Amino acid sequence: HDNTIWLAVDGGVVAVDKDDPSAPGKRYSIKGAETATVQTLAVQNNQVFAGASTGLFHLTGDQAAAVDLPGEPATINALAAGPDGRLYALAPAALFVSDSPLVGPWVRYDSATTPGLPADELGTMGFDKKGRLWIGGTQGLSRWDPGTDLPADCRRSIQGSDRDADLRIAHIAGSLGPYVLLGTSGQSASFAPIDDDVTLLLPGERFNPGLPDNSIWSSEILSDGRLLLGTSNGVFAEQTRSGYSYEAAAPDVLGALRIFAIEEFDDGQVWIGTSRGAFRLEGNEAVPLPGLVSAERGPVSPTVFAIAPFRDWVLLASGGGLIVLNRETAEPIAYYRSNPSLSLPGVDRIIDTDLDRLWSIDVAGDEVFVAGDEAAFRIDPISMTVTASTLAASDRGDFLAGRVYAIAAIGLDDVFIGTEAGLVKTDRDFSEFEAIDQINGHRLASVMSMQRAVDGTLWIGVAGNGLFRRDPVTGNWTHLTQANGLVTNGVSQLGLTLADDGRVLVSNGTGASLIAGAVNTDRDASQMQLTVRDQYRSRRLAAGETLKIGPDRRDLRLRFAVGELLEPGRHWIEFRMGGQKNQAEWSTIRLGEDLTFLSLSPGRYAFEGRLTSANGVASNPIEFSVTVQPFWWERREVYLAFAALALLVVLGLFVLRAQAIERRYGLVANERKRIAQDLHDTFLQDVVGARMLGRTLASEQTSDSARERTDRIMALLESATRSVRESVSELHSLTDVPQISEAIRALQPPSKYGQNIELEVDETGKPWPMRAQRRFFISRIVQEAVNNACKHSEGSKVSVELRWSWNALSIKIKDDGKGFDLNSESFVPGFGLDAMKCMADAARAHLSIQSQPELGTRVHVRVARFLV
Repeated sequence: HDNTIWLAVDGGVVAVDKDDPSAPGKRYSIKGAETATVQTLAVQNNQVFAGASTGLFHLTGDQAAAVDLPGEPATINALAAGPDGRLYALAPAALFVSDSPLVGPWVRYDSATTPGLPADELGTMGFDKKGRLWIGGTQGLSRWDPGTDLPADCRRSIQGSDRDADLRIAHIAGSLGPYVLLGTSGQSASFAPIDDDVTLLLPGERFNPGLPDNSIWSSEILSDGRLLLGTSNGVFAEQTRSGYSYEAAAPDVLGALRIFAIEEFDDGQVWIGTSRGAFRLEGNEAVPLPGLVSAERGPVSPTVFAIAPFRDWVLLASGGGLIVLNRETAEPIAYYRSNPSLSLPGVDRIIDTDLDRLWSIDVAGDEVFVAGDEAAFRIDPISMTVTASTLAASDRGDFLAGRVYAIAAIGLDDVFIGTEAGLVKTDRDFSEFEAIDQINGHRLASVMSMQRAVDGTLWIGVAGNGLFRRDPVTGNWTHLTQANGLVTNGVSQLGLTLADDGRVLVSNGTGASLIAGAVNTDRDASQMQLTVRDQYRSRRLAAGETLKIGPDRRDLRLRFAVGELLEPGRHWIEFRMGGQKNQAEWSTIRLGEDLTFLSLSPGRYAFEGRLTSANGVASNPIEFSVTVQPFWWERREVYLAFAALALLVVLGLFVLRAQAIERRYGLVANERKRIAQDLHDTFLQDVVGARMLGRTLASEQTSDSARERTDRIMALLESATRSVRESVSELHSLTDVPQISEAIRALQPPSKYGQNIELEVDETGKPWPMRAQRRFFISRIVQEAVNNACKHSEGSKVSVELRWSWNALSIKIKDDGKGFDLNSESFVPGFGLDAMKCMADAARAHLSIQSQPELGTRVHVRVARFLV
């Protein structure tokens, strides 16, 4: 559109300048929850729209803008700009239509609101030339005619199909007159709706208006350059040399006949050999040839397989022998019959021969060579004699080739015979035979067609193995297949036609290939398209592509082909491949040879290739990159090595972290011991000294009141001494804590604080080993929580639950006391809570505290096993 080619690609759309397609295109990225898949494009009112898996988008400027459709965002399976100027968007469950897609409004049609639409998933649509919209679903087909309110259900109008079986309409394409092509899955068939009915085309048939949709058996290139195709149902004539439009010739006469031979003579006459005799084609009329009737048995031959001119005569190879006719009057002159009971009225020259059903004729000077079911013959039409036959050799056992299909004489001595077993080379007298069962390594099956060009070039068609060409000077053979442009590798009987201008027409049951200038190959190679395929993966390589190979496969094998058949002796492939910066020198291989690079070293290569001809003309080059991945790339051993290395790194970090924590615990332990030693050597000694001095003062008191006050002082000093000694002991014994549950059970908070509080300890699970320092901190957290409950909760019970699992320890301390409000402004955390948090950090544990007034307090400590 607008001199721009729009391409739907993975994740977006690319706009390419039509005049400069090699320039980088502009990319419009379309994204959704994931990268979207663009499935369809359409142009409406000079605006470009893209239908994607995430909705409808308008391509403008440098971006793809989403278009709002009624309802939830849906996948757009098909887009179409209708002949009424509106845009049609098809989603799986609805059809959307708008006059102005950018501003709306959009009208939504679905099977619930619009009877006649397929009730299943909608997948494809298209308009035909009559402006009718065809909509295909999983099992439905609808046609919406212009000016009607509702579509019509066409699912049941498909003729010849199983109407109750699954029939998924997979593709609809219009613009073929009144026709719409429907591709279906399930039955692998094609359907062509015509007016109110849908005509079923059986699998394997082709549908193309004006082209024969049946097997092609013969062909001819006319002097005006047009083609005649002989099919299993008549003759089709090309209307223009390059128009690809065909029209049936004399369909009333030839339409029901199988056409085996078409021959145009130098005076412009066109003779047709059919399954029901021979005809001359005069304009669009087929005139039957008179006189080919036996009074005893009806037609001498119901089938004419080959036609060849000889002087003023015409030779017909038939199922009953060889018939010689006058070219001008078409009257029979002679009859080489295979059955003595056959005769032609008014023909005196009847020669009884061993000729059976004849398939091929080749005229060489004044001699005629024919090939029949069981043998080949050389005939002298002037003397009306059979001068040589392979039957004698067959009797001797020298010529055991089964059915004989084709024959051609090269020069004065070489004669080639095509048989069921392959190719046979002999002389004009059939005295010596050379069996050729393979050519250039290609084994020959049935050689079913053979033609000799004016320059002596021999062409043979082999069933299932393509076309072979023999050079008249060197005798070298060239093998041509689909890779060189053939429609198929199977060349059927009589499906080979040569023209004086060098063109070759090859046909079989599936189609025909026209080889332009196959004899005169000195053409402009720059007009030819070079194709490269990676033979290991059988895929075409696009220009500019990066091909990745390795690590297991480091060989690269390339095959080149062009859109026409070319002579390898006159055309070559020039190539070079090297590093991105240091290109190698140009090298050359013959056309048709594979190019193989073995054991490529890891790295990035640049490949450049081009087609060259004998006159020095080169085609446009094709370039692509090759990346060879190293051996270690994507190898399992490498993955395992990386995994092991990563595991070692993790273990190393774990060990280093554990060592750091160990050092931290050591520093804490040493500091606690130093504090304990300082308390013991200073404060404790001072308290003990004050207690001794108090005893002395108590003994000196005489009054009862002074002695009572002195005794209270002594009691306080005794209590202070015990507390300091306990603190010194706890600080000094960092690594001497027993199991956590034992340390908790050893607590005596009720007696310590003079309150009647019950302490309950419950432990489940199997304890796992824990570092002594970490065990100490956890124990101290629990002890501090229990002490706080005993001192401040004013409750009657404190419970401690220890739950051991394989990877964690969960400790819950609960009391039934008065609780407090953690979020209250009056609440000030005490030293105990701060100490618990510090010890939790040191132990790499998670500490949480929950408390509410009158509901008690809950402390939860979670200790992960593998973090330390």
